[in-house]
Amino acid sequence: MITSYLAFLDVLGFSALVGSARSGEQIERYRKSVSDATEDLAVKSVVFSDSIVLTTDDPARESLLVLARATSRLMCNLLHADIPIRGALAHGEFSRSTVGEGVFVAGRALIEAYQWEQKQDWIGVMITPSALRTVPNMKRLCPRPDNCNLDSINPWMEVIQHHPTIPFHSSVPYMTPTFDGFALVPTKGESPNHIWYNIQLSIERLESLRMTAPSPESQQKYQRTQDWLRTLLSGWKHLAAASGNSRGSASTE
Repeated sequence: MITSYLAFLDVLGFSALVGSARSGEQIERYRKSVSDATEDLAVKSVVFSDSIVLTTDDPARESLLVLARATSRLMCNLLHADIPIRGALAHGEFSRSTVGEGVFVAGRALIEAYQWEQKQDWIGVMITPSALRTVPNMKRLCPRPDNCNLDSINPWMEVIQHHPTIPFHSSVPYMTPTFDGFALVPTKGESPNHIWYNIQLSIERLESLRMTAPSPESQQKYQRTQDWLRTLLSGWKHLAAASGNSRGSASTE
């Protein structure tokens, strides 16, 4: 057993994805997205059908940032391929080992991440309380972009932001309980211009997915994520303009 950070991610609508006329192309994009998100980071991946598990080995709190960056990239890449995910990042004990040609992952951190993923009712990835306890100054590390200038940008706030109303499932009709926590920003860039562009494109892809969702309840999941991302968009757009890079170069990402 090791004690470190783990992400559990669920690909939503996976049965429709594999049953579509473009299933071969989409599955290849799914596979490549996982590979691209982790290739230059100290993050290991396990994929089984519609479930993705990302892990780090280092117990240092900086490993949470590394895992968050890989997960943020993955969420961004998949959204841009019209493949939505929901998930959670946890901290705790788990075991990861090779068994024959496969990989075995089990432990308390996996169970916790799975349970928190199941609670949510949107398209997003949250940081669980166990992971937040390892970074008690997260709110200071991750200020809103509209409260920052270029000199105060740091790697944490690029991929993690406070979300005071993460939507949760409810047994009561027409009621959506919320959780005050932190969630990941879907981006694969590290400059204000690229982050702004990735958020804008993610909002557009979420709108496309919302319009083709099979029910009002499904549409609401996409709308809730769009609404939160829009609260971040203007701040990053302002920082992009201040950096002097906001001239469309991000469209080449």
